[in-house]
Amino acid sequence: MHTPGMPPVKPQYDTTMADACTALCQRWVKAKEGDLTSFTEADVKQLNSPQLIEFVALLLQEEPLPLSHVKKMQEVYQLNSVKNSEVRFRWLRVCVRAHWEEAVPLVMKMATEQGRMKFTRPLFKEVYNFSKYSDEAVKTFKEHRGAMHPVTAMLVAKDLKIDG
Repeated sequence: MHTPGMPPVKPQYDTTMADACTALCQRWVKAKEGDLTSFTEADVKQLNSPQLIEFVALLLQEEPLPLSHVKKMQEVYQLNSVKNSEVRFRWLRVCVRAHWEEAVPLVMKMATEQGRMKFTRPLFKEVYNFSKYSDEAVKTFKEHRGAMHPVTAMLVAKDLKIDG
């Protein structure tokens, strides 16, 4: 016990809550077009906020979902209306990665309304990397730059390849 290294016994943790998130994520990742009807609102009703955050975070670690999957997820789970910033932030990133054009205004709204660099910077990056909306990201940033914290503005400008 008083020497370097791993403890002699590996503790067994209860992963029940995490397993539910992983299972739902994998269902979406493996789903084919015909399987989309099997998803229901009940899938997420049983999840608490940390589990919902984890579920959407797991989706971000996978390859981008097809647009049809993301639209079906919105239809069934109504994630656009979630007020929890942690969930909303990750959900909007999933939408942009799927190239869902209708989500871009929601992303830009979140990136400019709340002031946390934790959310602002990745959201601007996601939209900037969506080639069709790169100019929109730059334009929106320039319009709201004055209202941002100086460090946030400097780093987002760097991400968007804007001088000064």
